[in-house]
Amino acid sequence: MNKGIKYSLIMISFGVVITFCLTLINLLTFPIIEKRKMEKVQTYLNSVTDGDWKVGEHLIDISENNYIEEVYLCFNDDENIDYISFYTKTTGYSNGLIEALISIDNKSGKIFSVQIINMENQTKGIGSLIVDDKTYLEKFKGVDVLKYYKDNINDYSSNDDDIISGATVTSKAVVFAVINCCNIYFEEGLNK
Repeated sequence: MNKGIKYSLIMISFGVVITFCLTLINLLTFPIIEKRKMEKVQTYLNSVTDGDWKVGEHLIDISENNYIEEVYLCFNDDENIDYISFYTKTTGYSNGLIEALISIDNKSGKIFSVQIINMENQTKGIGSLIVDDKTYLEKFKGVDVLKYYKDNINDYSSNDDDIISGATVTSKAVVFAVINCCNIYFEEGLNK
């Protein structure tokens, strides 16, 4: 047999075995990773309030929104919505995924918290400032959703106050997620 064909068959066989192994590893680890992520989300939801959180996708249409993965609702005893949390995915620096949980106090119509669940490929000490600088995410707390919605309805980049110099792309991804949630909040009529 020709040496070239022999080596090609060996390399193809090696590639098939490696592909099989990687697929198997993915099948085994993916559910574990998702479970840990959901535990983290539940921890963050409980930091908003200890109420009874339920998935709210059936009540809030996010099917056309590519940036909101899930909606969680916390109801009070009268079955009114007290809090709404949007699980968002946006793209930051170097196409890194930024996952955040943005919670709105439905009684006051104000942002209750913005919490980063996961961020990928954001430069340490620069893009990571969205979590390293404790004051950055706190600046969204208490912001009136209606005002933020109206101020940014035509411009998804917000004003310079919400952007970290040097971490522009990363902080704009967070701002985009917040604005997007404010828009859904009003488009769906949740502000009643």
